[in-house]
Amino acid sequence: MVDNYCSIVMYHYVRPLKGSRFSKLKALDLAAFERQLGYLSEHYNFVTPAEVMDSIDGIQSLPEKAVLLTFDDGYKDHFEYVYPALKSRGIKGIFFPPTGAIYENRLLDVNRLHFVLASVGSEILVKRLEDIIQSSSLGEQLKTIEEYRRLFWERGRYDSANVNYFKKMLQHALPEAFRSSVVKQLFAEYVDSDEMLFSKNLYMNPSQLIEMKEGGMEIGSHGHNHYWLEKLDMKQQVHDIECSLAFLRKDNLLSKKYWICYPYGSNNETTRLVLKDLGCGAAVTCEPLIAKCDRSNSLTMARLDTNDIPC
Repeated sequence: MVDNYCSIVMYHYVRPLKGSRFSKLKALDLAAFERQLGYLSEHYNFVTPAEVMDSIDGIQSLPEKAVLLTFDDGYKDHFEYVYPALKSRGIKGIFFPPTGAIYENRLLDVNRLHFVLASVGSEILVKRLEDIIQSSSLGEQLKTIEEYRRLFWERGRYDSANVNYFKKMLQHALPEAFRSSVVKQLFAEYVDSDEMLFSKNLYMNPSQLIEMKEGGMEIGSHGHNHYWLEKLDMKQQVHDIECSLAFLRKDNLLSKKYWICYPYGSNNETTRLVLKDLGCGAAVTCEPLIAKCDRSNSLTMARLDTNDIPC
């Protein structure tokens, strides 16, 4: 088997930011994305998801300085801005939509958090969150603020300690039903009271995914509910992944050797066993390294962040 390496690059929001309502959103400005494509075209060799899969299976080798572009979360940004930019340059990327957002028109907690943080200062939000926790009737189901801070108050790779703390608390640290209700409350207070309309404007619809697939792009799974999979038991992981695959297969969007992107990069041995049983071809993480493309680590493939690429 030939060892092959590929720079797999991860993108999320890509949009014009200047003068927009959410100019503070942690997004890649469209002009910067265009510059990145120019830089990558000059210094790297674009490869397709199918070519990377063939490399994983030992069928062919990749060119030197191979690069593959991936886009998470199914944003309408990807259809309106990314897809035309890739198509005009003959680049084939892979898009990972969470099917709960696309097929059920449901605003995900992860995106509620992003837009709340883009609308209000993090110090205000941390205080508001801790006030809600302290006034909650859940009592012994919750830890003290001191315990939560000890566990989760630390800098992230791209976030300050208070932003990282706020995110982790509302992504997985607090009990699911409670944290979901808190995120909805904060979103209604600081961003928008019409979640259905906001969701329609934020995410692609199935027809747009189909158009991109027919236009040469690859569509992969990003789970159904955008959960931290490693926080779930096996039954919950199977349900979330199978639900996603069923929606995508209904519209003929998955390749036979399909890709999965772990939300937040979160996975464990259970996740990988589930994916092997479900016939997954490759899965990508958020580990910021060059990916080694062979079958031995096909379910834990590393990805660089857009912030790692000059623009």
